[in-house]
Amino acid sequence: MQWQIVLALAIAIPIIIFPAVFIWYMNIKGLRESIRKAREQQQIRETELRKEEKVHELAHTGWQYIDAYLSSSVEGTNGRRTTEDASHN
Repeated sequence: MQWQIVLALAIAIPIIIFPAVFIWYMNIKGLRESIRKAREQQQIRETELRKEEKVHELAHTGWQYIDAYLSSSVEGTNGRRTTEDASHN
């Protein structure tokens, strides 16, 4: 090859390859960013679900406590409250 062709290739190849490499870099960077955001959102959703489970569990436990309290206060009256029971509350 003549030196003119080698010089032309040495100048043309980086000019042609640089935009392709730059676009490839931006695509990879975008993919990494979207994966990171998706993981953050998944962690947020999991945290919210855990909170909802705890609230549900506490609410369920609370109703059990209320049912137990009411059933223990009504046991002696066959399900009916007397005026005497109402005056003690």
